[in-house]
Amino acid sequence: MIKMIRLLTILVFWGLSSCKEQPKNTEPAIRNEILEVADTIALEQLLKCDKFDIREGHYRIPDYGCVYAPENENKLGNADVVLIPVTELFDTDGIDKKCNGNIDCLNEIYAQINALTIDEIKNNFNAIIFIVNKKHLKKNSHLDQPYNPTMPYEITPYILKERRWTIGIPYKVKDDESLSSENKWTDSYIDSLVQIFNKNSTQKSGKKNLSISQKWTGSYTAYFNYGNTGENTGWELNIDINADSIIASGDGYQMGFKDELIAEDLGNKIVLYHKKNLYGYMLGAKMNPEFVIEKTGNEYFIISDWISDVEEEPTSLGYKLNKKDYIISTDGYIKN
Repeated sequence: MIKMIRLLTILVFWGLSSCKEQPKNTEPAIRNEILEVADTIALEQLLKCDKFDIREGHYRIPDYGCVYAPENENKLGNADVVLIPVTELFDTDGIDKKCNGNIDCLNEIYAQINALTIDEIKNNFNAIIFIVNKKHLKKNSHLDQPYNPTMPYEITPYILKERRWTIGIPYKVKDDESLSSENKWTDSYIDSLVQIFNKNSTQKSGKKNLSISQKWTGSYTAYFNYGNTGENTGWELNIDINADSIIASGDGYQMGFKDELIAEDLGNKIVLYHKKNLYGYMLGAKMNPEFVIEKTGNEYFIISDWISDVEEEPTSLGYKLNKKDYIISTDGYIKN
């Protein structure tokens, strides 16, 4: 009897260990469930809900996406609409090379997409629509987004592939921890499907910044206060520039974003253009450029559409930045 108990214990332990060692499947889970025609009609209306902005490998309706509007075209819930090109006409790498950050050129591309019929969109794109069902929404007319989800709720991905709709496994938001990971899950889901739909997209990560001087390498910070509107009513800007990437983030009162940028070195100025949104507000995609940093002597100044209605007065060169240089160590690591 004792030997049997020991044997069972070993088997249970081995089973649990082997489960832990199994690699997680990082591809998005998609059901083999084709939607009814009535459901697809409602979904496809959202493909024409609003204007799209370009991202890396896809296009996306910025800001709040396609908000629930029961009196208009969106009767399903809050929707985050993503288009993934399948034809060369709207390939994002080709558009990046063609437009090179020129806003007029990009606006022409957006106008072409917005002019497409639903059937033409389905010919040129696959799509993902993330929906928070209307049953999970609560109306609040005082906020920019009039309908907001209340926990617990689910985000359901609907996938258009080769003109056929299927449903993905929903992401459940049930507490603060799952809420904080919501954007990360969404971005990961999009990136995974971009790679699945576009086999060449794995090469897109090789996109580099234009050559920039080492004098710009470092960490830039500034704090902006909205004035006498209460405590902690300001936000902090951080921009990290190194040879591999340029990341800008804003955090504070009514502010939260993190964007990846590309740069153009103009000597005493560095112009930073939007590359992609990593999380938070997506307004940077509409800015051309997103930031301009100017160096005069040992001082640095910045201008940006992100900085508005603040208490600080700009100089003729912009708002003053604090800069901390990076030191490249012998082992190749960057240290403050």
